[in-house]
Amino acid sequence: MPRVKWIALALLLCGCASDIVLPPPQISTAEFTVAPYPNDVYLISYKGPEKADAARLTDIALLKASQVAQQYDLKYFVIIDQATSTPGQMKYRTALPGPGEWNNELLIQGFKDRPHRTFCFLAQATEQSIYEKLRAAPEPETL
Repeated sequence: MPRVKWIALALLLCGCASDIVLPPPQISTAEFTVAPYPNDVYLISYKGPEKADAARLTDIALLKASQVAQQYDLKYFVIIDQATSTPGQMKYRTALPGPGEWNNELLIQGFKDRPHRTFCFLAQATEQSIYEKLRAAPEPETL
């Protein structure tokens, strides 16, 4: 009879395993600086080694953007297209910059409420998605 109790306990624990929430992976964003501008605009710049993978840097810059938005109680953020924006008229990107477009910085604008008629990121969900993506990465996090 004791053997049945151990088997039942093992099955109970296995059933609960799917409810375990993993802590976020330890990802350093120390090589990114944040410069605040008026109207909840922030420039996130990478100041680390140039040999780092551009796609990985974009992911970590997006993670940093999510963290900055949440730090300032902003629920959403958009990426400003620096190449097509002019003084007084900001144009927002509809996608992340590709590897050829990555110039070691993201210019973002945060919003407390969802902006209308534009592609935006939900800061908390984006942060969680990046954590999950980097946790599943085949190589350990190094920059």
